[in-house]
Amino acid sequence: FFQALGCQQAARSIHQNCGPHTQFHLPETPPAQIWRGVVTIAYTRDGLIRAQAGLQHYQASNPEVTCTPSPTGAVDVRSPWGQFRLREGSAVERAMAAVPTRRSHTEETVAAGVLGIVEVEL
Repeated sequence: FFQALGCQQAARSIHQNCGPHTQFHLPETPPAQIWRGVVTIAYTRDGLIRAQAGLQHYQASNPEVTCTPSPTGAVDVRSPWGQFRLREGSAVERAMAAVPTRRSHTEETVAAGVLGIVEVEL
């Protein structure tokens, strides 16, 4: 699921990098951690298209994941891990993602157009 979102496995198996500066901390054994509220992930325009395609592929074998387009162009995702909103990033979010990082294992998530986790709404 997190790879479909464009995240990348970090050096430690409990971490999933989401863009160059943010990451999810996930348990290594079941049950899945369920995020409260809505986690918003920002993308480049191409990254958002890529994430939507990845989620469509993921949904084919995981019907518990649903994606609903919103009138604003965002995509609302419900999953066993919680609710997520995927949207195109603002100019400020794109600028922040362009700041150099020392975090390892971010090349794939950056190449996938993930700017990062930009909001958690409870």
